[in-house]
Amino acid sequence: MVVAASRTQEQRRAETRGKLLDATVRSLSEVGFAATTSRRVSEMAGVSLGAQTHHFPHRHDLMGAAIEWAAQRRVDELREIAADLPEDPAERLGALLDILWADFNSPTFDVFIKLWVAAADDPELHTHLIPVESRLTAEIASLSGEVVPEGVESGRRWNRRLSIAVSTIRGLALTEHFEPRGRPHRDPWPETRLTLLELLAPGLEPLLALRPRLGVRNSAHTLAKLLDPAPGHSVRVVSVTHPEYLERMHAHLVAQGGVALLLRGTEGEAFANPRRRPRLEAFAHGRAWEAFPAEEGGAPPLGSLPDQPEVAANAGLIRAMLDGSVPTPQPILDQVAALAELARTPR
Repeated sequence: MVVAASRTQEQRRAETRGKLLDATVRSLSEVGFAATTSRRVSEMAGVSLGAQTHHFPHRHDLMGAAIEWAAQRRVDELREIAADLPEDPAERLGALLDILWADFNSPTFDVFIKLWVAAADDPELHTHLIPVESRLTAEIASLSGEVVPEGVESGRRWNRRLSIAVSTIRGLALTEHFEPRGRPHRDPWPETRLTLLELLAPGLEPLLALRPRLGVRNSAHTLAKLLDPAPGHSVRVVSVTHPEYLERMHAHLVAQGGVALLLRGTEGEAFANPRRRPRLEAFAHGRAWEAFPAEEGGAPPLGSLPDQPEVAANAGLIRAMLDGSVPTPQPILDQVAALAELARTPR
C-alpha cells in the first residue's frame, strides 16, 4: 500500500513539473523571455505559485529546466521523423535537409531565438544555454551521420559539409525570421535545398539534374493523390513522404469533404509500415479524426519480413499472409480496419 501511494505522489509531481515546463515554453513563444514571469507560468499551467516554487525555487531554475526540456523535445521529434527516411540516396538526403529546415522553422526554435537574444544581456541565462546548445549541435550531427545513405562518402569530409549545410539552414531560418520585408517574397528553400544536396553529395548532381526532365518529383504526383476516381463511392488512401505535406493534405481533405485515409509512407507507399505503424488519420464530410495513433520508437525487424525481398519472394509473402499461413503485421491490420470503417460511412 505504501508503494502505491508513493508511486501516485511521484506521478503527480511529474505531471505538475511537466505542466510548468510546457507552460514556460509556450509563454516564451508567445511573449518572450522578459514577460515570462513566474506568476504568468503558474497561471498558464494551472498550478499555484507555491507549488511552482516548490519545484523551481528561482526563475532561472525554471528557465534552465525548460531549456533542457525543449531541447530534448527537439531531439526526440527529429529522431522520430528520421526513423522513416526513404532508402533512395537522393530522396534520403533531401528528406534529411527538409527535416532540418522544418526544425529550424518550428515554434520550438523560435523559443531558442528569443532565449539567445535575451542571453546577450543575462550572464546566468547564457550559462544555462551553452551546454544545451552544445548538446543539440552534437545530437543533430550524430543523427545526420546515422542516416548517411549508401553511396555517399562519409567521414571527415562529410562532417565538414554537413556542418556547412546546418549553418546555412540555421542562417537562412534566422534571416527569414528577422529580416524586415514589406511584401511577400519567393520561398528561398527549394533553391537552397538543391544547392545543399549538391554540396553533400557531389556525385548525385548529374542524377538530380535529370529528375525534372524525367518528371520525377513534380506536381503530377500530388495531383494523382487528389483525384477521386469514384466520387461518392470510394475511400482514398493518401500517402505522403514529408511532414509539411501532411499539413497541406490534411487541409485539402477537410475542405474537399471526401472520405479518405491519410498516412506518411517512407517512399510514399499507400500501405502502413509493417514494422512501425504511422499515424492513420481518417476524413469524412469535412471532419478529421485519428483512426490509429503513431507507434513510438524505431522500426524493429520482423522475423517474417525479409529486409530486401525479391519480387517473386515478396509476392509469395503477400499470398501467404492472405491465406493465413503467415501472420499479417499489426499495422497492416489496423489500416484495413480503418478503411473498413470508412467504407461504411454514409454518403
